[in-house]
Amino acid sequence: SYPGFVTEKYFKGSETLPNSMAAAEKAKPYAVKNILYNFNYTPEETEVMSSIGKDIEDYTTEMEAKFINGSASFDQWDGYVNNLKKMGLDQYMSVYQAAYDRYQAE
Repeated sequence: SYPGFVTEKYFKGSETLPNSMAAAEKAKPYAVKNILYNFNYTPEETEVMSSIGKDIEDYTTEMEAKFINGSASFDQWDGYVNNLKKMGLDQYMSVYQAAYDRYQAE
């Protein structure tokens, strides 16, 4: 068995076998409807993403793990958000929003 989800566009073959049909029905509610591909950034946006993006992504990844494993309490959430804002989250999100808007317009 394949540990993933493949759409009909890319795979035809054993999908009509009973086990495949049952697995597909179970997975159907979780299928991603709209896949977002990589955004294209302007040179200015690329500079912003290069300067603050990595730090923000590293921090969110670190804190996500800490919140999940309990080494950071959810009582620290407001401090976490404040740290993100100090790191430039608003500017980071503005760049993402502009790139997303261009993506949607295509």
